[in-house]
Amino acid sequence: EELFFDAPSSPIEDLPFFEASSDSLQGSASDKRLSMVLKDPKKNMTEFLLRFEISK
Repeated sequence: EELFFDAPSSPIEDLPFFEASSDSLQGSASDKRLSMVLKDPKKNMTEFLLRFEISK
């Protein structure tokens, strides 16, 4: 059974999306995503799919 979580705020910054600048979100996310790609490609794909659903 697939679960869907509504995410009104960013899990990284824990702030409402419209209050955080997109630059800070991109900066904090890119470093973590890069290390995730190198360590565990499958986990990274899961993160990508989750972010795709949330930003829809």
